[in-house]
Amino acid sequence: MSDDLRTPIDWDELRRRTGAAHHWLAELDAPSPERVRATLAARASALARRVASPEPDDHVELVQFRLAGERFALESIHVLEVFRLRTLTMIPGSTPPVFAVTIRQGALLTLIDLRLLLGRSVSALNDLTTVLTIRTEQTSVGLLVDAVEDIVQLRTQDIHPSDPTDSRPWLRGTTNDAVTVLNAGRLLRSHP
Repeated sequence: MSDDLRTPIDWDELRRRTGAAHHWLAELDAPSPERVRATLAARASALARRVASPEPDDHVELVQFRLAGERFALESIHVLEVFRLRTLTMIPGSTPPVFAVTIRQGALLTLIDLRLLLGRSVSALNDLTTVLTIRTEQTSVGLLVDAVEDIVQLRTQDIHPSDPTDSRPWLRGTTNDAVTVLNAGRLLRSHP
């Protein structure tokens, strides 16, 4: 046997260490007001450190859709949902592009046919089977489209601004892939 096993146990030292451990554990369960202040001050100091400002985000996420044989896009931040059109009710005497409503989630949703705004022919509605619901701060509407194709990330510099003299302020620009990007906010402000 080694000498360590023959050393007598110092019971007083063992009680002191056990008491210190109990005191430390009790302090964790119910910290003193000084410890609470010190912990909160350390947290406040860590949170108050100046954070490096992020790089400006030069990307935009777009929802691309097809309408009248062409490709268009809107910023995804304005898109609430996409759904198949089941029924609609025409609004007699409505001013284009607003022409119908449908019921969606228990509420009336105004439907807009963008073809008139975009200068495309309007022959029938039977090919417009998809609704792209968009929202800005004040209102939401459903845009009738042929189909939603994709969600893409683009650099903002890859959207070439439309001609400033163009009388259609809802046109934001065109991408390198010939996708016309629409400005949802201006579109809804122009045609409530």
